[in-house]
Amino acid sequence: MFQQNLTVECLLQQMALCECLKASGLDPSRLQAPSPYAAGSVESVSLEALRRAAGGPSEAERREAERRRATLNSAFRTAPFDHLLHLTQPEKGF
Repeated sequence: MFQQNLTVECLLQQMALCECLKASGLDPSRLQAPSPYAAGSVESVSLEALRRAAGGPSEAERREAERRRATLNSAFRTAPFDHLLHLTQPEKGF
């Protein structure tokens, strides 16, 4: 019963939001698309996985990110200007 009331309330809020968007001249069609998080399609996540995600990157991940930054900085300091210019130019043919 609670789940059904919650679903009806969410649908009413979605309809009200769609009306507000329409009144503002915006397209509400994305709100009317089915949600990938609809009941039955939600994956379970362990508490430990949530704790790891909230804790930020691990020490190994921080070291790897620092190594990548150092490599990139070194490449930009030592590469010839023409090479850097070639890397940063937008691709032609758009």
